[in-house]
Amino acid sequence: MYGLHGRNFPLTILKLARNREELKIVADQEGSPTWARVVADATMEIVSMLIDDSDNLNRDAMKDVAGIYHMCCSGQTTWHGLASRVIELAGADYATRLAPVSSKEYGSPAARPQNSALSNKKLSDTFGVRLPPWDKTLEKFMREWAHDARYA
Repeated sequence: MYGLHGRNFPLTILKLARNREELKIVADQEGSPTWARVVADATMEIVSMLIDDSDNLNRDAMKDVAGIYHMCCSGQTTWHGLASRVIELAGADYATRLAPVSSKEYGSPAARPQNSALSNKKLSDTFGVRLPPWDKTLEKFMREWAHDARYA
């Protein structure tokens, strides 16, 4: 999960890329990078489905769909794949070499699964909501990042 605010992987890559010639990025862990805005938009879409004609939440409808749902962008990539796309979209000022490394080589103190991609099937089957591909939302995120004065 990433956004224009706070600490997250794309913003960290951009910050480091301005100051380093090479970044070592894990290339054997896959996931589905997701922009927080996409989750917010999908959540609003679902909530609007649960509102009745009086603009109140329909508690009976909510009981029918209560549960735990995964919500992430579709598709998968590695940390290295995500970093590569971030650098590519950022432009020439952020040209840095990205060296793919294994999880073992990187030596992170946090143990992470090799595949942390989630399935949105229950979300899609229940609400008909499908989140867009990770790379398309990253493109939109990077366009907003490029126009945000804080990053100029």
